[in-house]
Amino acid sequence: MDQRVLQATAVLRRHGYKLTKPRRLLLEWFYRRGEHASAQEVFDSLCRQGQEIGLTSVYRNLEVLVKVGLVRQICFHDGCHRYEPVAPGEHHHHLICSDCGQIIKFHGCTFDRELAERLEQETGFMVNCHQLQVFGTCKFCQQESATKRRTV
Repeated sequence: MDQRVLQATAVLRRHGYKLTKPRRLLLEWFYRRGEHASAQEVFDSLCRQGQEIGLTSVYRNLEVLVKVGLVRQICFHDGCHRYEPVAPGEHHHHLICSDCGQIIKFHGCTFDRELAERLEQETGFMVNCHQLQVFGTCKFCQQESATKRRTV
């Protein structure tokens, strides 16, 4: 069994859960792919691989994996929830192409405890986590746009 799955098993146990077959399938899928995917995309991919799992089971088990911190749920600009594996201690944000939907991870976060404390003092809002999504146009779409302008 993959070392990451073994570590995930320990995390699940600490939270009172077992590594069931559906959870193992989901974790292995994310660890192999390492990409952002909707529950439907994960389900479709697993079915194409010949795995027997129901869509409801995918949703239910993704909820558990999010709850214990092994997977992160992110709502992107298209309104679709996508999921990604989370490595212990990893913190990143996303660049999202408004044209093609490509998602690029980036590291380097300036949101610190000082800002969280200031926000709490000013607004009474207690920050427990944050996600930053930056929208724009990826390099490929910029090149495509430039090529189209030249041919017109």
